[in-house]
Amino acid sequence: MSERRRARRTHGGWLSARVRPGYRVHIVDVSTGGALLEAGRALRPGADVEIQFERAEARVRVSATVLRCGVTAIDPERGPTYRSAVAFSEAFEWAREEATPEGSGVPDSNGRRHRIGSGTLK
Repeated sequence: MSERRRARRTHGGWLSARVRPGYRVHIVDVSTGGALLEAGRALRPGADVEIQFERAEARVRVSATVLRCGVTAIDPERGPTYRSAVAFSEAFEWAREEATPEGSGVPDSNGRRHRIGSGTLK
């Protein structure tokens, strides 16, 4: 089976998130174009949702469309766990920053590569 993803995904452990109107979701993985989420509630495929992502210093809201949702586990005490794939309506830049923590190498006129972003000059 070939990889169909257009953007590189990273594990979502560096973020927390809520689907409005306010219930928490666990981020399995995230990219600039979408995310895979787990929660105790189902998200209806085709529905438009708003997700509030949070990290230590900031919050951002992103609009998304639910692509698919299914049950991934059933706990006798907590009930079902649903896994939902969502596609963002615009690029989620925090995921790009996480995927390239050293910045992007850009050559100067002498062919030396310089780091942009959080990386150091080289």
